[in-house]
Amino acid sequence: MHAGVAIVLAGTEAPAAFAEAVSIGGLGKSVHAKLSSPAADIL
Repeated sequence: MHAGVAIVLAGTEAPAAFAEAVSIGGLGKSVHAKLSSPAADIL
């Protein structure tokens, strides 16, 4: 990802967002769900 570069999803440049949660072995499925759900709600 680079700043200032449009994200194209389904062939359109309509408003979009990209988020990635990364951890080195510390996030189980339940923790990942607790972190990603609020982020998805905001986006």
